[in-house]
Amino acid sequence: MKKRKKKNNGLWKIGQIAKEAGVRTSLVRYYSNLGLLEPAEVLTSGYRLYEPRETLEKIRLIRNLQREKPTLEKIKHQLNRTLLTK
Repeated sequence: MKKRKKKNNGLWKIGQIAKEAGVRTSLVRYYSNLGLLEPAEVLTSGYRLYEPRETLEKIRLIRNLQREKPTLEKIKHQLNRTLLTK
């Protein structure tokens, strides 16, 4: 018998986000706890659901900015600026 996945209105769980971004789930949680990523929804079970396209774009931007060695606070500021100009 196959396990059926619940439909989450196109939102992805942390594992799906991490796999697609090529990072660990702990990194997604870390960024979320710092306020760099915001879940679109948190289920009563505690699962965080993310909008995939936006979240993957943010993770890629964070990773690219980190190569320049700024603090995560500066990255957060840059993320906010980038998202406001879209």
